[in-house]
Amino acid sequence: MIIANARALSGDVALAEARLRKMMEDHADSSQGLWAGSRLANLLAGEGRFDEALALYDGLIAKHRRDAGARTQLRLERAQLLVQMKEYDKAVESLTAVASEADDVGQRRSAFDLLAQTYMALRRFDDARAGTTASKRNTPATRRPWLRRKSAWDRSKGSGGNTRRRWRYSKKR
Repeated sequence: MIIANARALSGDVALAEARLRKMMEDHADSSQGLWAGSRLANLLAGEGRFDEALALYDGLIAKHRRDAGARTQLRLERAQLLVQMKEYDKAVESLTAVASEADDVGQRRSAFDLLAQTYMALRRFDDARAGTTASKRNTPATRRPWLRRKSAWDRSKGSGGNTRRRWRYSKKR
């Protein structure tokens, strides 16, 4: 995997493609095979071979349809490819579906954010604003407890996060 990545970064695309395809075959049912397929689709898109990349994403999505998180991530990557290809209408359709079906809050937020960027490219600013608002609304603070909860140390000292720093440096040594 590391060697294929290095080959892709060094510009030896043919060898990187061959290694990634081999890895997809060898690890067909594991996360390594999924990662290799995603990386290969990204490599193909970088080379301008968009149809092959889309076909590869479609195959990976069909293959990993039972793994909701992986399927959603692949659908997001596919939608990003559609945006890159300037097929905005297809991207909007795909992202709308992903945003409504995603179980993971982070993936849902990514879908809404990419949807807002796509609307901006289409110069549909009201829809972009609505997408940004929906993104914030669908990431409630209760799902991000680290933003609403102080540490036990901070609670015992009564103020915010700087208490620990002030205490550490105000101590005489």
